[in-house]
Amino acid sequence: MNFLRQLVRFVFVTLGGLALVVMSVSAVRGAIVPVAGQAPDDNTSPATERSNLLFSTYLGRDAWDRGSGVALAPNGDLIVGGYTQSNSWPTTTLALDSAQNRTQKHGQDVFLTRLTAEATDITTSFWFNALDGSATDDITAVGTDAEGAMYATGTTRSSDFCTLLGDDVPGYDTTYNGDSDAFALKISTEGTAVYCTFLGGSDLDTGRALAVAPDGSLIVVGSSWSVDFPVTTGAADPSHNGTRDLFALRLAADGTAVDYATLWGGSNQEEAQGVALTADGQALLVGWTSSADFATTPNAIQSALGGSFDGFLLLLSANGDTAETASFWGGAGEDRLTAVGIAPDQTLFLAGKSAPDTPLPAFDGSLTRLDQSATRVLATYLLGGTADDEISALALDPRGEGRVWVTGRTNSLDFPTSDGSAVQDSTDQDAFLAGFSLALGNPVISEIWGGTDWEHGLALAVRPDGAVVFTGETRSEDFPTTAGVIQPIRDSTYDVFITAVEPHWPSEQNTLYLPLVRK
Repeated sequence: MNFLRQLVRFVFVTLGGLALVVMSVSAVRGAIVPVAGQAPDDNTSPATERSNLLFSTYLGRDAWDRGSGVALAPNGDLIVGGYTQSNSWPTTTLALDSAQNRTQKHGQDVFLTRLTAEATDITTSFWFNALDGSATDDITAVGTDAEGAMYATGTTRSSDFCTLLGDDVPGYDTTYNGDSDAFALKISTEGTAVYCTFLGGSDLDTGRALAVAPDGSLIVVGSSWSVDFPVTTGAADPSHNGTRDLFALRLAADGTAVDYATLWGGSNQEEAQGVALTADGQALLVGWTSSADFATTPNAIQSALGGSFDGFLLLLSANGDTAETASFWGGAGEDRLTAVGIAPDQTLFLAGKSAPDTPLPAFDGSLTRLDQSATRVLATYLLGGTADDEISALALDPRGEGRVWVTGRTNSLDFPTSDGSAVQDSTDQDAFLAGFSLALGNPVISEIWGGTDWEHGLALAVRPDGAVVFTGETRSEDFPTTAGVIQPIRDSTYDVFITAVEPHWPSEQNTLYLPLVRK
């Protein structure tokens, strides 16, 4: 990997009786040059004091539980969705099924849980325990609207998935289509089902991300192996192109009709993993492709496949009939895009992971800023150390403060941080939280979040006051939690974590703590 040169100065400080080298780096564009080593074990270090921690809780039961999506309702409530393999779930009286059925199967169920703003109580919690769902069901993204309703998308292999909400719940397609279907659902603020619909054809279809439009319509994106995926007349790409295509679909506000549905791809495989809406109602999709013949537009930033896998970006017109921009995104190694966001100034942010074309490649998290037409690169930043790192999600500060936040996972002992936190063991991985200015200099804030075992940050959202809420999965018994939350102690091997921090945004110059090499 090529690292850009930066001006640095080193200062020696003492933490817990151990000498630590501190590097101050000017906020200029480029990746941080890693320094190998292991962080000191010190319970009084900034990594464990967590003066910025507002609240933190586990959520889970007796098996593997994962939080894949988080959204913030207008009243401050936390909406979290994901999957559970547990035999029970912390449900309310609005639970959709019971533990008696779950113990008879060995599948994976979805949950959609609404918590109070400080995670002290559960107001609504759904556990979709489908009777014939012996395989996997999964919520991969959640959202909300101005009224505070809950939206979710994901993948189901359960033919009775939508009927769990009630036999009379409307939907565009209430019949399961085969193998696996994407789905979309909406739950009102009162906890009643507004709609539930399957999305797909006769083969494998997966829902990966969503965006809620101001008019209440819902954009869902994912991937489809189905040659009979139901596209609409006039779609940007009405034909299935190869093994697996990406899809983009816009549901009407009542969930009973589709405004547009289109495929896009080449002769190999594609999957859309993120979507955001522009001010003009255009859908900006990101994901990955392995197709050399992925269809690009004349204004593409990159018109040819760079490596075995490249990221892609696709900007669809508001009615889904035209690709305004379609481009590869990657180098000679492997690159994938996982998340996208739009800043108040309408510039675009893409995030994911990137690895060089070397015998033993290691991924770095990648973060890129584009102009609003998605045709010009304004800045790119690689975040990571010498082991594998990836950005899984991003969110923009809604206050117009010019801040972008990312979370993901790192295996790097030398992952650069601003608070002295560090990965403790290279055999495990930790979650991280990093905040950047829109110019994408070095991260202004970069923190490791985890315990003595394994973590992955999978989704995040920014509150109106600038606090950051993020979720994911943890295997650590000592993941940092706070008093008064619904579940301060881990229940099983893997639990969901839900954490909120109040960022201490410093001056433009970053202080990055480099791990101390212990001999």
